[in-house]
Parts: sequence; C-alpha cells; structure tokens
Amino acid sequence: MTHRVPPPNASIANKTEGSKKLFAPSAERNAHAICTALKTIAPEQGNALELASGTGQHIVTLAKAIPNIQWQPTEVDHDRIASIQAYIDGADCNNINKPIFLDAA
Repeated sequence: MTHRVPPPNASIANKTEGSKKLFAPSAERNAHAICTALKTIAPEQGNALELASGTGQHIVTLAKAIPNIQWQPTEVDHDRIASIQAYIDGADCNNINKPIFLDAA
C-alpha cells in the first residue's frame, strides 16, 4: 500500500492579519460568475456539497446568493477549514453546515 501525499493547494491564499481567514484574490474575482452560473441550474431547494472549499469565500457568497440550498463545505487542509469556519462565523447565514475534512483525491 502506498501513502498518498496531498497535492499542493491550487490557489494562492494570503493570511488576514488578526484572523483565521485566508484571502484568495482569484476567489474574489470569480465568485460572482460562479453564483450567476449556479443560479441557472440550482434546484428550488436542497443540499449541495462543495468539494475543496478553499478559503471559504465562495461558500458564504453562494449561501447568500442561493439561500434555499443547505451548503456543506469540505476541505483537506486544516488551515483552510479554520478559514472556512471564520468566514461562516462572520456571515449572517444559517444555510451553511460546519466545514468537514474530506480528501476528495
């Protein structure tokens, strides 16, 4: 049995001073386009699993844009899980579950 090494993070995420939040410029740039695309195919209500949630910027944006969906963020990196939770804690959303560790590879 071989031991798989997790891949490096796909995005650049910078630490936010005085917070556990990480900030990815790419997430900031593409969040609106992702929400616009998902709104066209999202069901009226239901559950959504976000794989590799990254910093947490997207999950909060998605939850606010599509409030009838219950969102489940996931991540393999513990610093990013803490960041996701920090974004959730700072948002006024009740449709985001606590982030969970998931190695989707």
